[in-house]
Amino acid sequence: MARRNKRTEKLSVTIEKVLSSLGLGSRLKEYSILGRWDKIVGEVISRHARPIGLRSGKLSVVVDSPVWKAELVMHAPTIIEKVNQSIGREAVQDISFRIGEVVPSQARPEPPMPSVPLTQEEHDRIDDTVRSIEDPGVRDALRKVMEKDAALKKRSRK
Repeated sequence: MARRNKRTEKLSVTIEKVLSSLGLGSRLKEYSILGRWDKIVGEVISRHARPIGLRSGKLSVVVDSPVWKAELVMHAPTIIEKVNQSIGREAVQDISFRIGEVVPSQARPEPPMPSVPLTQEEHDRIDDTVRSIEDPGVRDALRKVMEKDAALKKRSRK
């Protein structure tokens, strides 16, 4: 087993230290709101509202319709509380909403995991297990689940 140098640290820790030494650590946390908006306010709100900036304690949010603007104005105190809770400090004191185009989140889907082919013996064992099921739809669905499970287990052993 390779020995780890005691002075080695995660890159994220190093970056955080550098930003803090430059006085930018708290600003970085504030701007993390933009990337975590979906989790902070939930999927429904995030489809209709998107933060566009934070300046002097005021979070600017674009909303896709007057109805959603009115709804979010009523919920502004709760949103402020959730945002501040997510960054661990009272960075947001006010929110302004304006109507405009809401660009969907740029969340990247997880890359597909490489498939691990099953051997003929593994396929035969699965076929033997599902053979007694009379309903062909149920039999095929169970076969697919078992094949996927076997492939996942096989991949995790590698």
